[in-house]
Order: sequence, then C-alpha cells, then structure tokens
Amino acid sequence: MKILSLLGGKWLVPGLLAAITTVYLWQALAIGAPISRGSVTASFFPLLLCVVMYAALGCAVLRDLRGGEAVERDAEEGEPAAGNAGVSAFGPFAIVVLTAGYIAAFSSLGYSLSTLVYAYLVMMVFGRSSRGAKAHLARLAIAVAITVLGYGLFELVFQVRLPTPWM
Repeated sequence: MKILSLLGGKWLVPGLLAAITTVYLWQALAIGAPISRGSVTASFFPLLLCVVMYAALGCAVLRDLRGGEAVERDAEEGEPAAGNAGVSAFGPFAIVVLTAGYIAAFSSLGYSLSTLVYAYLVMMVFGRSSRGAKAHLARLAIAVAITVLGYGLFELVFQVRLPTPWM
C-alpha cells in the first residue's frame, strides 16, 4: 500500500515535473553545446533552467521526506499538521491558469506588461493572508523588480529581443 501512496498525492506533481524537465533537458541538449567560442548559445539558458529545476525538485523532495516524519508524529499525537495551515487546492489551479494566461498574453501585450501583471497576480495567490495597502505596494515593487531584472537578463545579457505591444 505504501507504493501506491508514493505514486499518487504528494509525489505525483514532483514526478511529473521531473519527467517534463527530463524531456526539456533532452531537447535542450539536442540544440548543441551551451557555450561556443567563448559565448553562450541557444541551449545555455534551457540547460541552466533544467539544473535549477532539478535542484528545486530535490530540495522539495528532501524537505517533504524530512517533514513527513514530523507530520506523521503529530497525527499520531492528535495535533494538526502545521505544514497544511491555509493551504487549499485553489493555489496550484490558479497558478496553472495564470501561467496559461501569461503565455497567451505574452506576444500581444508584450514582455513588460504581461510579466508585471503575472508576477503581481502570482504573489497575490501565494500571499493571500497579507492584505492592506502596504502588502499591495510591496507586491507591486517586487513585480516591477522581477520585470526589470528579467528584461535586463534577456535584452542585455542574452541579447534576446522581447516582444512589445508596438512591434
């Protein structure tokens, strides 16, 4: 029965993400070497993204394995699981919908506006407990910083033209 619980629930999403990342890595390796003649090529960023994704998945799995023992102990003692406070099924669904909307709006609205709105809305989903003008201003400032840093990374470092609504 323990094998069935590993295949579903908390292991399903990391397993799917690892499989998708592996296919993405395979395709990125098919592009070519990440560095050629001293400069980065088209495969550099996808390979870097795969490394970051594998590291994040590894950290999440390790945290879950370590935290799972404490949750089981608390459940035996009749205490509520601390890690599940305020977590609902709405969050992951909202992120999927927001990401689909971001992808759809990216070419028509351009990088700046679509990324600014996407980053702000993602922070709204994850920070539902934080309300008030200060929280909204902080989210807006962080969304602007993400947009500006992303623009600088792609336009200046990788020299990739990002879409704009006027082009």
